[in-house]
Amino acid sequence: MCCFENITKVIPNFIGGALPRSDKGDCAAYCTTMLDFFKPWRSPSDLKDPISTWDQAFKEHKLTACQHQLLLKFNV
Repeated sequence: MCCFENITKVIPNFIGGALPRSDKGDCAAYCTTMLDFFKPWRSPSDLKDPISTWDQAFKEHKLTACQHQLLLKFNV
């Protein structure tokens, strides 16, 4: 279970357009963005291997319970 005690005191302000949605639009853009947020990385090659698609890389990444709860709150 995720503890939102510290999270509820912060409102992130993403500069730019709206976050990609999981239910419509470009799937690769959504998967890339979610991997950026939830998978530790230092270079783009840490996010996926060259032969995988962004969709495959996102599906293979295991989210923690807290990350999954946060993901469900995006695009509410």
